[in-house]
Amino acid sequence: MNRRAGRRVSTNDGYLEAARPRANLTIVGDALVDRVVFDGRRATGVRVQAASGATVYQGREVCLCAGAFHSPAILMRSGVGPAPALRALGIDVVQEVAGVGQNLGDHARVLVGLTLTPAGQATSPHARTCHVCVRYTSGLAGAGRNDMLLFANTHRAGLGDSGLDQAGLMAAVMQSFSTGSLRLVSADPTVEPQVDACLLSDERDLLRLRDGVRRLLTFTQHVAVAELVQTVSVGTTGLSPAAFAEESRLDAWLRAECYEFWHACGTCRMGAPDDPRSVVDPECRVIGTEGLRVVDASVMPEVPRANTNLTTIMIAEHLAARLQRP
Repeated sequence: MNRRAGRRVSTNDGYLEAARPRANLTIVGDALVDRVVFDGRRATGVRVQAASGATVYQGREVCLCAGAFHSPAILMRSGVGPAPALRALGIDVVQEVAGVGQNLGDHARVLVGLTLTPAGQATSPHARTCHVCVRYTSGLAGAGRNDMLLFANTHRAGLGDSGLDQAGLMAAVMQSFSTGSLRLVSADPTVEPQVDACLLSDERDLLRLRDGVRRLLTFTQHVAVAELVQTVSVGTTGLSPAAFAEESRLDAWLRAECYEFWHACGTCRMGAPDDPRSVVDPECRVIGTEGLRVVDASVMPEVPRANTNLTTIMIAEHLAARLQRP
């Protein structure tokens, strides 16, 4: 869980803090990137809104690392993206790249709620919230190996001491076939883009999540669970597992309450330059532009069958190593 001495180690902790003394590094806080500045199709810097006002920072090369939601949003505000959508917002088109904001992927998950007995409760809201993860191969719907994940939350994070008796079991689709999209609703950088995750829009994901939940419900009936759990409820319905014996009712609940794993990726898809779905090439360069790269989870062509944290760090380290070559 990327922890050191009981605390999560962020990329800031692992990389940026050690680099702060460097003479060639300037860190600007409380700053919002409006757009990339171009000279023709060459990126020359970024326009930033800070407390002191709007500023343009010039650079030989620009690397966007704003994540699967904001990297595509910055590109579109900069005039790189689907031309009809940009023109509708009054944005001048620098380079038409139809795939910007498309191919949004994430892992769909659902919760089976548990009310714990005192014997099953964590000692503190700061205790590790996830003890066991089970990866398995469903063998369903043409999926590959390790396509599913089951895991337990020992308490509901964020509820404080009053929530130590509230825990849960979760099932997640780790090989996701469903894709969503992201679009700008305004050229104003303070207005968030509209995100349509479209979770479970592919029936193959629905089928496997249904199977995963059935497995969780079987776990709750095991004798080893009885001494730790007072009640079992399905999501926010307040209903017991018995109420979801019918497949149609279970599917309706899955569609209503499945939610993202916060593993958004794919909206600046990496691929061959002649593939109309591609946004960046295998060197993370934005197709059709010069001096501009995207280096974050948005470049993943599909959702990895794992948490995206280490995958994203690997992408950044790999590109950094390539850029350092003579």
